[in-house]
Amino acid sequence: MRKYLFLLPVLLFVFSPVQGYYDDFTGYESFYKVIDPCNNVTTSSTVVSAAGTDTSNITVDAVQFRDGGTSIRWDKTGGTNSTTQVIRSGIASINMSLLTTGSLQFWYYLPSFGALWNRATANISSDSTFSIGGNNTTVSTSVPVGSSLATNTWNYFKVSLLSWPLSVDSTAISAWSVEFFTPTGGATCTAIRIDDLRVVSASNTTNGVWNEDSGVWSIYNNGGTKVYRQNGNCDIAKPQLLLNKFYRDFIATVDVNVQSANAQYAGLVVNQSVVDSSYYLYNFNAQTRGFEIKKYNGSALVNATSTAAATTTTSATNFTYSLKVVSKSGVLSCYHSIDGGATWSSADYSFQETGSIAGRIGFLAGSATADATVYFTNLIVKPLPYSIVATAGDGRMDISFNSDAKTGEVASYNIYRGTSSKTYGTALTTTVSQNFADISVTNGVIYYYTVTANVYTSASTLTETPLVLADEVSGAPHSGIKISNNPFTPTGGASYSKASFSVFNQINEDVSMLIYKPNGTLVANLNAGNTSVVWNSGALSSTITWDGKNNSGKVVDGGVYVWQIKVGSTVAGKGTVVLAK
Repeated sequence: MRKYLFLLPVLLFVFSPVQGYYDDFTGYESFYKVIDPCNNVTTSSTVVSAAGTDTSNITVDAVQFRDGGTSIRWDKTGGTNSTTQVIRSGIASINMSLLTTGSLQFWYYLPSFGALWNRATANISSDSTFSIGGNNTTVSTSVPVGSSLATNTWNYFKVSLLSWPLSVDSTAISAWSVEFFTPTGGATCTAIRIDDLRVVSASNTTNGVWNEDSGVWSIYNNGGTKVYRQNGNCDIAKPQLLLNKFYRDFIATVDVNVQSANAQYAGLVVNQSVVDSSYYLYNFNAQTRGFEIKKYNGSALVNATSTAAATTTTSATNFTYSLKVVSKSGVLSCYHSIDGGATWSSADYSFQETGSIAGRIGFLAGSATADATVYFTNLIVKPLPYSIVATAGDGRMDISFNSDAKTGEVASYNIYRGTSSKTYGTALTTTVSQNFADISVTNGVIYYYTVTANVYTSASTLTETPLVLADEVSGAPHSGIKISNNPFTPTGGASYSKASFSVFNQINEDVSMLIYKPNGTLVANLNAGNTSVVWNSGALSSTITWDGKNNSGKVVDGGVYVWQIKVGSTVAGKGTVVLAK
């Protein structure tokens, strides 16, 4: 079983280590800059407690669940002081000129002690000059932490930045400081931690990129696995969506961990429409402990079907599960697993989608009324080939299909062939093209074809999309329409008195032929009622003849005539025939 690890101060739980290849919200990186990942103390670092300075206790603390498990840690010394501050200078210069406005963000951990913390201030600067509360050489911001602060756990600092002052060189941010305030000065404590300082652009909510308004989200890398964490409430009108990724038919899976029973939403957003704001949400509701399928109708999430939610008796606190959604030909099927994907439920839901869908995928997590922490990892999307076409030719079958795979998502396609339905054996060929010519066929034999995709689930691991979900098409190669006795003469003896047309007819449909003069005047209408049509079941063909007579039974004048043959309602071919006298 795949395993992965989140390290929390008091919590250890297991996920799977395989990194999903599609689990990056493409484009998000262009909307933020990491100032300091807090994974070393090699730069000039000082811990300040009011007027006193203590440089001996700054270190990198591995007791963390984020960024590979590192953060900057220090202790609050000086029991008479109400503040503690860490300053980091001399870090590599970071160009933030494109992030003109936005928010300063980081994670912090404050241990509990006799009095609560009540305020925090943060500064970033292009030099190492700081004054408490900020000055004109820094970009400074503060946020109250007050009674709502959760001690002994990680909290999220996010507050808007003003535009860069002229005195700040936004192309060379190289220093930061964070200061915490307590209402009383007599407290000392250990293991204050800071991690992952970044600036996020205020314009990052456009075009489907990571939406900072939809709860308090962070993206980080834990042991090589991309993790998405939501800590807060959410806006159901603004789900997190993969940027510019649209899939008509696909399989999407994700592993989820719900930390709080407050989590009303913790699921996959699928088939979000670009015409309106609707989307489907396959979701675990921790408040009711049920897996449910919802549809957002532009104002509310309502039940998408009348099927009752699939409930579980498992505790909703620290509950780990996996979700799988299969979207195929407009039918949405939803499954869940509580053992890391080793076994899946029978379909919790399977129904025909309605309205305009686009196949965009994302997350919704949190609660409309209370904070809730949810983790997503191993998001994998497997595009399914669709619209497979088999075109019959003389001694060949041409196979074509469509795929919504993006660059780097699909390594190749497997094309299967059999002579009976749903029976294929090994793949006929593996190709990177969406077109294939099968020339190892025999005319008159019906062949069945299907296509699967070889999809990356990590940078080096391939998996094949399920054969059972692949569409099947069939066809029989044939020589087209063959004409015997062209030219022909009605008075030329039995062997040459009729023009004979052999046409491919796989299932013995009605065959008809129209004969015209070159000027478009109809001469004869031939069908099974007034001419000889013979079906050859072995060759899957029919033979139709013209004896040179018009609809009145008279032999027409010699010359060139135009013919058109239909098999059923389909025009099988047209051409010319010469009647000689």
